[in-house]
Amino acid sequence: MIVMKSCPRCHGDMLEEELLGEVEVVCLQCGHRTYPEIQTRRPVPAVRMEKKAA
Repeated sequence: MIVMKSCPRCHGDMLEEELLGEVEVVCLQCGHRTYPEIQTRRPVPAVRMEKKAA
């Protein structure tokens, strides 16, 4: 599986590889490896700030 723009180092595309029963996630651009989950960017929930009346 390829996850686009998810490398923590260069924001490149990550590919999930399985070697000898172990799962590795490798960046296609810079070669950075992570174990065992793909790091994905998740949207940050918006926080509504209200001004208190004086």
